[in-house]
Amino acid sequence: MTGIWRIVLFLYSLLLAAAGALILVFTMGRTDLMDYLAFFMSNSQNRMAIAGGAVVILVVGIITLVYSLKTEKTEPKATTVIVTEGVNGQVSMTIPAIKVIIMKAVKKVEGIKEIKTTITSKPEGLDVLLHTMINPDYNVPEMSERIQTAVRQQLEAVGGLKVFSIRVLVDDLGPSAKQAGR
Repeated sequence: MTGIWRIVLFLYSLLLAAAGALILVFTMGRTDLMDYLAFFMSNSQNRMAIAGGAVVILVVGIITLVYSLKTEKTEPKATTVIVTEGVNGQVSMTIPAIKVIIMKAVKKVEGIKEIKTTITSKPEGLDVLLHTMINPDYNVPEMSERIQTAVRQQLEAVGGLKVFSIRVLVDDLGPSAKQAGR
């Protein structure tokens, strides 16, 4: 929300709070304000000024209502990645197909129990995040490097894809680590 809309919303909320306070005063039997308002409304210029203010409040209220109901437009997530583009046309691959290639590469690395993949296509190439659960008997840095190498080679050789980065996040070391942590 921009700064101007914050100010409009603040003023509108303040106006609603004042209207609520006035209604509360009237329901408690204080009619002094009603007499003052009737005296003030006896002049046609005052009525026009109040009508103008009411129109402004009504318009701001409608605009605020429309603005609050409007959904933010976000760019759709890329579901395909362009592999090559040439004179004969374009070759692209879906994200699920890329995930299959990654899973095939990861299966070659021993000691991985579970893996979840997030892929982002950038102009420099693919940005791959591998959320893994590994066997605690293996060295984490060595295993991460083997995973990165296997995935990079598989994506480049099989998919013909350019890889920008492969990040490995080791989230859990498996059941042995959970038992030791008790």
